[in-house]
Amino acid sequence: MKEKRTDSGRKNGTVFILFVVFIFALILFLDKTQLSLYLIGDTSVETAYGEPYIDPGAHARLNGKIFGEWNADLPFRIEGSVDTGQIGTTTVRYSARFLLQKCSCERSVTVTDQRAPVIILSKKNGYQPNWMDAYEEEGYTAIDDLDGDVTDLVNIRKTEDGILYTVSDNAGNEACVFRSLDYSATKPEIYLKGEEE
Repeated sequence: MKEKRTDSGRKNGTVFILFVVFIFALILFLDKTQLSLYLIGDTSVETAYGEPYIDPGAHARLNGKIFGEWNADLPFRIEGSVDTGQIGTTTVRYSARFLLQKCSCERSVTVTDQRAPVIILSKKNGYQPNWMDAYEEEGYTAIDDLDGDVTDLVNIRKTEDGILYTVSDNAGNEACVFRSLDYSATKPEIYLKGEEE
């Protein structure tokens, strides 16, 4: 008797599950539910070389004629990884499935050089510039993440208060550093003798 009740309970449970599945499928059919997959953000984006790339993701949802868009997000798959250690473009593909429906979309991710070179100014111990003498360059170096040593490309411009160093890499990123000159003597002034006309 116990075995018959157990078998009967299993059959009833199976019938109930099939009934629920049938009702769910009928609702989807009558609602003409469609699977949609759309990106969060732009279809084409840029990310900085050497920096971590965080994917904005996507939304996979169901849309119907009667019930409208279902609020719950469905799982989706991402294919393609972005290597920010290499300059170039990678296509990231997103895909989702629901019953017999499939959909996909793509995002183009371009890794670009967005970081300017770094200019390092040298300082000679004990050296103090003087107004009476021409400034003696103490040295400098310029390093870029991709282009390497770009010291030879540094442009120097002297100003009244110091020296301005600028350099650009191949991507057009510009770096600028100012060296302030602390002169050891007061700037000389010229006074003319004689009567003012």
